Amino acid sequence: MLEPTGGSVLIADDDSLVRMVLRMGIENLGHQAVSVGTFEELGTALSEQAFALCIMDVSMPCSSLEDRLDQTSRLAPEMPVMVLSGYSEAPETVREQGLRFLSKPISLDELGVALAGFGMGFAGGAETA
Repeated sequence: MLEPTGGSVLIADDDSLVRMVLRMGIENLGHQAVSVGTFEELGTALSEQAFALCIMDVSMPCSSLEDRLDQTSRLAPEMPVMVLSGYSEAPETVREQGLRFLSKPISLDELGVALAGFGMGFAGGAETA
């Protein structure tokens, strides 16, 4: 099994602007980030590298949240997943699996608190915006 390298975060969201903002925020907090926009890219990234956390959008084309969560648990069973959505209420799947849920948009402060909840505090070397 692959071991996480430092505080690498995998971002899975079909919206390129959301991916860019999340990646910049995560990097600003001192962690590495890799972003993917499709189910296939998610599988490839999980097969090639271990991550400390996956931040996943509820809705992505051509795959259900359940399919992406199944793929994630199969390829990276120890990696926690946090789910993001533009809706204010967590989907049933998220509640059933006890996953951390955040509504978009999220601030840099909210992102930092969420990462800290997974043991990924400020890693230093960058200032918060």
